This record gives sequence, C-alpha cells and structure tokens, in this order.
Amino acid sequence: MGAVAGAARPLKNDHPAAHDATEARIFLQKEAARFPWIILSIVGRDGRSVRSTLPAAEIEARIHQMNGALGLAGLILLRDRLATYVRPFVAGLDVEERLTAAMEALKPIATEILKEETAKSEDAQRVSPVSATVFTNGKLLSMFYSWERHEKPEPGWELAGTVYLAKTSSGNFGVNAHVNAPKFEKIMQQASRRFEAKMEEVQKALRSMKVE
Repeated sequence: MGAVAGAARPLKNDHPAAHDATEARIFLQKEAARFPWIILSIVGRDGRSVRSTLPAAEIEARIHQMNGALGLAGLILLRDRLATYVRPFVAGLDVEERLTAAMEALKPIATEILKEETAKSEDAQRVSPVSATVFTNGKLLSMFYSWERHEKPEPGWELAGTVYLAKTSSGNFGVNAHVNAPKFEKIMQQASRRFEAKMEEVQKALRSMKVE
C-alpha cells in the first residue's frame, strides 16, 4: 500500500467547503467521479467521516452533524498498488495530521470493501472497482469507465467485453480483459491499450495532487 500523501502545503486560508456543507458535498462528489476510489470521504471537524456514495441530502446533514468539513480522505486503486490521499479544507499546521489519522481509521473499511468486491464472483472483471465496459459498432469502440458518470451506448452497438484491474499472484494489480466473443479479439486488444493509457493519465493527474 502506498504511503499517505498530502494534497499540498498547509492552507493559508480556509477553502469555501470548510464553511458550507453544500460546497463540501459538491466538491466531494466531483472528486469521487474523477478517479477510481475504493473509498472517498469528507472528514468532519469532530473526526467522524461521511462517504461519497451516500445520497446528497444525507451527506450534507452529516457534515452539519460533524460541525463542518475538515477535508477529504480517500483510498485509491492505482495501476500497481493502493494509495491514500488527504486534502485539507481548513487552514492550520495540524489539519493534515488529523486527516491522516482519519484515513488510518478508514483503511480497514476500504480494505474490506476491496476484499468483498473481489470475492463476489470468480469473474473478477465483473466486480473490479477499476474497469471499463467496451462496446463496438464493428469499426469503432466506446469505453465506459467504472468511476465515471456516463450515458448508455448508442443503439446497435454490441458489448465486446470488459477490461479491468485484477490482483496478480505477486500481489500487484495488472490489466486483464474479458472478451465476449472471438470476433471482438482485435477490438479488445485496442481497448486494453486504451485502458493502459487511461490508467497512466489517472496516475499523472494524481501525482499532481501529491498521491504517491
């Protein structure tokens, strides 16, 4: 598992999300849609947390109950490992330390989520938290990533298969592909290369956020 990494130097001024539950909830849900998080939560000023997967109204109510948002804490599945991330909303030298402590408390939950997902079925691609469903019209392909919001495929497009991250015998994660039919082999080879490129893009973006 990667080391906890801070998002930036301590803030000089509070982020607007520190004082507005709606702002904090919107920030949380936007971040949740950007990357393949196993878990992403807002940490409250009282140390409790609320996950991004809850309904909007419940997230905001919980933020109020926690006396406001201290920042974000999350665990993410990268190309070859799990890594943790914190993002302060509140200025102060001890904020990142408090977020890191909250993240440590979330680790067992996140690890259990990952175990449950991969244990649901022998077909790991069907439950991988980091995957892409691939459709084709015979010439072009379209990929729908598991962590992004998207529309349904165009009418007439066929399901070619799934590409996904799965744990290897060495304990790292590698890209696998499930092909629905032999005629989709070439399409799925293209999809695997595109998925690799997407994961590199995700890691590059996360490096800029100081996730190591």
